[in-house]
Amino acid sequence: MKSNAELSAGKYWSAQGLESSFLRKFWNQFWDINQARKITIFHWLVVHRAVAVQEWLKNPNVSSICTECRLASESIRHCLWDCAVAKGVWQRMLRIFQVQKLYINVSWGSVVWNSLQSNIFKYDSSLGVTNALTVSPFLIKEITTQSMHDNVDSDEVNELWILLSKATLWHIWKARCQRKFGKITILAAEVVRASWYEMVSTLRARFEAIQGDSDSAEIKRLAFHKQWKKRGFYSKYGNKVTWLVLPPRWLFPQQ
Repeated sequence: MKSNAELSAGKYWSAQGLESSFLRKFWNQFWDINQARKITIFHWLVVHRAVAVQEWLKNPNVSSICTECRLASESIRHCLWDCAVAKGVWQRMLRIFQVQKLYINVSWGSVVWNSLQSNIFKYDSSLGVTNALTVSPFLIKEITTQSMHDNVDSDEVNELWILLSKATLWHIWKARCQRKFGKITILAAEVVRASWYEMVSTLRARFEAIQGDSDSAEIKRLAFHKQWKKRGFYSKYGNKVTWLVLPPRWLFPQQ
């Protein structure tokens, strides 16, 4: 089943200009990420263009207009990226990078493909949502994965982006469905809180998966702290780790 999924999806995206070497790496790593399976499955639907949005409707008597902003047809890209409601969430979540002085290029393509590599940004999305690799002017930063600090590894920046983007993507969709079908009022701040909590929970699960007192386990713990300790998701005093499940105040700037 997995190989068939790789073949069908890979065939489509190769035809759209994505290199087979990149796609192969993406599919091989896709199921290995230590996070909630619901998020992985949802992201699988996104990259297969299989999220059930309003544009799926074929009934001419039912509008495909986005029920959130009522300004455009609800495509996958619009729902999760271009809609004003989604943008309000992304703007806040990206402050995590800004506060840490990490400058990245953020596009819809980087959300879909979990990547900040420059080769992703040469592909055009002018043909429609299924290509969807254009940088959004609303959220663009300098085209680099480097930090102001020379000692920050670009791979660590990518890891932070993967953690942030997938949690945010899922909770934007979850909130959309709750508003649409549950008639529940959910503000951008609530989606930000849920996304932050998801990130902290994922990291906590990764850390607690490192078991034992062996030298190799200790090396893994030290590597984890080296990468994540200064990111603001937990504090550490001696051997005690306190997970900060409440997001920092700077994620909620005064409007």
